[in-house]
Amino acid sequence: MPRPYRAESWFHMCDVRSSFRKGTNMPAVAGYNSSVVLEAVRKREGLSRSDIAKHTGLTAQTVSNIVRKLLDDGLIEETGTQAGRSGKPRTLLQLRADSRFALGVHLDPIVTTIVLVNIAGEVVARSHPAITGDAGAAIRDIADSCERLIASSGVDRSAVIGLGLAMPGPLDVRTDTVLNPPNLNGWHEVPVVERLSEALDMPVILEKDVTAACYGESWVGGGAADRDFLFFYLGFGLSFGVSRHGDVYRGHTGNEGEIGHIVVDVDGRECWCGQRGCVSISCDPTAIVLKAVQRGVYDGAEEIDLTDMFAINGRFNDVCSKARQGDKTCDAILHETGRGIGRAAVILSDLFDIDHIVLGGPNWKQLEHAYLEEIEPMLRTKTVMRHVHDFKVTSTAVGDDVAALGAAVSVLDRKLSPKAAPLRFVRE
Repeated sequence: MPRPYRAESWFHMCDVRSSFRKGTNMPAVAGYNSSVVLEAVRKREGLSRSDIAKHTGLTAQTVSNIVRKLLDDGLIEETGTQAGRSGKPRTLLQLRADSRFALGVHLDPIVTTIVLVNIAGEVVARSHPAITGDAGAAIRDIADSCERLIASSGVDRSAVIGLGLAMPGPLDVRTDTVLNPPNLNGWHEVPVVERLSEALDMPVILEKDVTAACYGESWVGGGAADRDFLFFYLGFGLSFGVSRHGDVYRGHTGNEGEIGHIVVDVDGRECWCGQRGCVSISCDPTAIVLKAVQRGVYDGAEEIDLTDMFAINGRFNDVCSKARQGDKTCDAILHETGRGIGRAAVILSDLFDIDHIVLGGPNWKQLEHAYLEEIEPMLRTKTVMRHVHDFKVTSTAVGDDVAALGAAVSVLDRKLSPKAAPLRFVRE
């Protein structure tokens, strides 16, 4: 039986002034240096060996040895030459995107997304299978769907180095267990990594959905990479993640980002936690539908089961559609909930001193127009840091697949990006 892949504790060595991590010329850390070089080539194609040495701080001989090994392993390739200021032309290097792949699965209460991603972060195949039933049935369906996706893609299965699974919390990455997500029936203390690893015979990594989204945005999200940003995830629930210099913070058990009980409306509805106006009870899809019912958007004869996720999701989509078509009541509801998210963004941007807010998730497209109109002005007028720096609010550059892609990227990141945590420095 294959051993489940366990994520390690990690804080990267990095130079905050540069998008390239620094290597070390100590002979004991060859694996770390190899990852530093590979990451440099991934982030900027067309680097020469001398460019890599300059950016990473490694000696020319160390870089030459590492590049030779990466070429032999098929991870990078030479792609022509460029004339230098003196001497012979420099040979340029680039990532060989089709050398390795990873699967990413985003199991959401409403929809499941599976992607196959190459090491450049490009989605080469995707599917949206119907996953139903309890955890046991769902795991079997996910495994079968992954095998079908690999087969239909034409990718050699041996080149797939693992699977990342993004799910709503709470979960525990220390034990690779899904605990009791409130919107996923039949998932109670499930050792999902072990079971899915057995079913697929490959390493599996478990991530919270917003953590995976942060990975996706950081790896392939254009200007977000190597910058500090907060990612607001808007699905059936609400959460946020933090990326600092390209590193994604996970928390002690992998549950970072639970913002549901930040108060954004002191006169709002009472939450089960005892407070009033928590952001979840004020701004999630159920709250939006309930506001629409209370304000007469729907006829009193139309019954809406507020315990049925799929019924709520259908009504939520309808409210958003009415808002786009000019319904003033629905539009006002979306702007109102956008201000609630804006209040949470003000608190968190001040807390972390971060100037870039990224928003995404399964429901983001529906909310984008109204929320962008509310959030950025609030950051520029309500934050303590408004006198220190400006703010940037953007939609995810990755799109609807951000959590699934990020789950796959988390596998690539663990395998291919430099990690300082495994290094052990022994005092003589």
